[in-house]
Amino acid sequence: MQKLLIVEDEKSIFFLLNNCILYEELGLELVGYAENGQTAYDMIMEKHPDIVITDITMPVFDGLELIEKVQERYTDINFIIVSGYAQFEFAKKAVKLGVKDYLLKPINSNELNRSLAKLTQKLSEDGNEEFLLQNTDNHREKIRTSFIMSVLYRDIDFNRITINEINRNYFYTFREELFCAFIIKVDYYSNIVIGIKNHITDNLIMFVKEYFSGLCFDFAVAEHQENIYVILNFENREEKIEEIKRTCDRLLKNGKKLTEGYTNTGVSIGFGMITSKIQNLTDSFRIARHLLDMRIIRGVNQVLYADNEKEECARKKYVLPNDLLGSLSEKVERNALEDIKKEIFFIFQNALDFCKKEDISVYKIFRGVILNILSIIKQKGDFPDEFMDIYQELSLELNKCSRYYDLMNTLPERIMEEILKFQTDDQSEGSLIMKRVLGYVSENYDKPLKLEDVAEQVYISPAYLGIIFKKETGKNFTTYLTDLRMKKAKELLLDVRININEVTYKVGYNNVRYFSRIFKENVGISPKEYRKIHANRIY
Repeated sequence: MQKLLIVEDEKSIFFLLNNCILYEELGLELVGYAENGQTAYDMIMEKHPDIVITDITMPVFDGLELIEKVQERYTDINFIIVSGYAQFEFAKKAVKLGVKDYLLKPINSNELNRSLAKLTQKLSEDGNEEFLLQNTDNHREKIRTSFIMSVLYRDIDFNRITINEINRNYFYTFREELFCAFIIKVDYYSNIVIGIKNHITDNLIMFVKEYFSGLCFDFAVAEHQENIYVILNFENREEKIEEIKRTCDRLLKNGKKLTEGYTNTGVSIGFGMITSKIQNLTDSFRIARHLLDMRIIRGVNQVLYADNEKEECARKKYVLPNDLLGSLSEKVERNALEDIKKEIFFIFQNALDFCKKEDISVYKIFRGVILNILSIIKQKGDFPDEFMDIYQELSLELNKCSRYYDLMNTLPERIMEEILKFQTDDQSEGSLIMKRVLGYVSENYDKPLKLEDVAEQVYISPAYLGIIFKKETGKNFTTYLTDLRMKKAKELLLDVRININEVTYKVGYNNVRYFSRIFKENVGISPKEYRKIHANRIY
């Protein structure tokens, strides 16, 4: 087993790295984790790992300083750097230090394991031979990839950099003519082994390089978070634009043939706007991503081209109708699980119909819909502090949906799983409703209250509320409210500073004579007599 040390000051990224690495398959053993340069140095001196994965920016001293200090003592320790996509200057220095690979954040698990596999194999074969970033082509490809990441994450200031500087810094040969961006998305509708995913991705990237190398002045392609991102730079001629689009259609055709070999897969391409300004590439990617979001509405296995005017409608907002929200709330209060599931389906269908009508992406709309549904479910008090974690998990599930079937079947099932997870055995339909009803009555007994008013607050019919009210309390609504008011009245009558008129209004009555009659019927004596008997106990 070869020994691995990870140096990363952010624990969340360490856990991500650690979970990504295929230790057993690669013959690796994790011997330590350090959060700063000094701790890392001490651990390297003590444990002498074969491979060190290190960040650049971290406390005490950075990753490059760590490598320099270690190499003063040992030259047989192999470093892999993980760093931000914009830090290409560091990559250049890393090459001089003999770093074995330079991986860009956010980390791609496939790329990380491929890099480790090459390194472990090389170490097994012939020791510490320099082989990865010493190779000029590999180094240039890393730097070129960092440009795509910078565009995607808006981490490049196009107002302060020229095309010539981009070409010089990132090893491109762009010209000031036309640019566009597109994204290839492969959907997997069932679990599929990672080797097949890598095979599909690698072949699609190979197709891009083969098809566009002779059509463009230059192009960029990179895999990131299971998508393939492409930038094209080509002549400003209508014929060339049409040829680029025909080539995209050809790419899709061959991508479909590639995925047809594996069941339950689909491939789509979102083709962003064509622009004469390199600084508009970020917007071109944004539109391409939006078009891919549209594949639930428009269908998968096609190239989705940008219509600049139409894509602006993505900003239209959707508001869930009150009747659907009210109906769901009623079902949740009754804990009627089958009815809740049906209601969620109706809500999803309503939102989907809106998206179809307006021809807009479902993803942003449905994130809001899911949050609305979870908020209603949370009101019954069953969701613990993990509420936002549940929302995040469901949002990730939403992002995996690419077909109508996925959206309308997978998500309702997942939401129901979360409801069942926090459901307790003693929560009958009536008790769930009564928890809110009694709370509302307790806060509003001093106002004119009718059964119909309370039923409206919990979104159920007055008749149904009357039935469960009697079942849960043993009293009808009027009797319960009167008893509560009398109890409060007796408490107020003990304070002689409050006259009986005030007591009347404070417990929800508008007529003193009527209040006195009701009080005597329930207590046996008048309010005045009650005060004479009991008030002197306190005042």
